[in-house]
Amino acid sequence: MSESLYFFALLPDEPFSSRILQVQEELKAKFGLQYAMRLMPHISIQSPFECKVANDKEMEKIIREISNVLQPLNLEAKGPGFFTQPVIYITIADNPVLMDMQNKISEVLVCSRCMNAAQRNNAYIPHLSLAHRDLEPKRFEEVWNFLSTKDLHGEFSISRLQIFKYTDGSWVNFHSISMQSKLA
Repeated sequence: MSESLYFFALLPDEPFSSRILQVQEELKAKFGLQYAMRLMPHISIQSPFECKVANDKEMEKIIREISNVLQPLNLEAKGPGFFTQPVIYITIADNPVLMDMQNKISEVLVCSRCMNAAQRNNAYIPHLSLAHRDLEPKRFEEVWNFLSTKDLHGEFSISRLQIFKYTDGSWVNFHSISMQSKLA
């Protein structure tokens, strides 16, 4: 049995995804912040976890189960927020459908024994990271003030779940699930 590191993320559709990338590019140019750019803009639905699967067929079965609980979403960005001074993100408005989907995905991962129950996101706070890890606390206020001038509000849609796998020191696209076919 092999053990691999995965994480699951929802990808904002265009044009909102490009808006996020533009803000991240500005943060890179003005402040040298680029850690959040290592992956496409996303909302983590299940933070990185170690998955024990016997083979790819077993993982494919888990992915099929997860695809059954997915549905396209319309979400609302509510401006900048932060967890601690080294992390600034775009706040996502409360959305019961998103919260239910996140809970169901975690449940599938736990019930399939892919993920240990202790790895669940029990205090799940959906968000889109803009700056973290390379944001020094002494520069937090300057970056926060800059982001406070940006329009980080608006509605956007989500129609894809991306599964990333940690391979050779970086996150790579492992599998993508379209939620478009579920539109009525």
